[in-house]
Amino acid sequence: MTKELKEICRCNRFDILLLILPSIRLIFKIIFASFRESVWANSYVTADEQADSGAGCNIISKKLHPLPEMRYTLGIKNKGDKIMAATEPIRNKNQLRELGEYFLKRGQFRNYVLIVLGTYTVLRISDLLRLRWSDVYDEGRGEFRAHVTITEQKTGKTKTIALNKQAIHALRLYLPHRRGEFIFASNRKEPKAISRVQAWRIIHAAVEAIGLIGKIACHSLRKTWGYHAWTSGVVSPVVIMHIYNHSDFAVTKRYLGVEQDDLDEAYCGMELF
Repeated sequence: MTKELKEICRCNRFDILLLILPSIRLIFKIIFASFRESVWANSYVTADEQADSGAGCNIISKKLHPLPEMRYTLGIKNKGDKIMAATEPIRNKNQLRELGEYFLKRGQFRNYVLIVLGTYTVLRISDLLRLRWSDVYDEGRGEFRAHVTITEQKTGKTKTIALNKQAIHALRLYLPHRRGEFIFASNRKEPKAISRVQAWRIIHAAVEAIGLIGKIACHSLRKTWGYHAWTSGVVSPVVIMHIYNHSDFAVTKRYLGVEQDDLDEAYCGMELF
């Protein structure tokens, strides 16, 4: 091959490289964006469970892009510690009812049960989604069980929870429409429960639709029962602490958002001028 021909081939390869380089960059951007969304989604779910330990910290809230569920930025508790901003309970009972009715009016009984059972059982979303119909319904006797017994994934502890009338009523509405063994079955053909990210998307869509303000997510349901139990004064704080596996009074108040309410009342209740 002559020198002139080699030079022409070398130039052609360089031109081709210049042409395909933008496409290669675009492909890498897409791959990186998908990987980042996956990591952030998993971090979010894990963070809610980390917040469930009751550890307190100062967090700065900030919107992140592109995932809408990533509305909590990483904060520093101690050197080297990184956790997400904690979700809030639904403090207004009317808004809680509105959230449930959003699904009920649309005939979305599974999602309605997700709200009702998620609130009344005080289960973490990972434990809630593992529930099977056999856990709550006795096929042989044709009636709902008075209690549901589970082993918590996080703690390994066995927990027995009473099902109240409203929880059973929600399950009874959903029973004729059940699909497979899981209560929160996926709409796909596989006999699986919905994922934690799917549960978040279901709740987030409803929260956006009815205009709820605050950091409301799956973990909010678990906190909501405790918040109203505490503020109503009907349930002993000792019992509430036991239900949440907390050993410290202050931790429970902070976890449920009661501590911030006390601070708000103190700041806003003073009239000095």
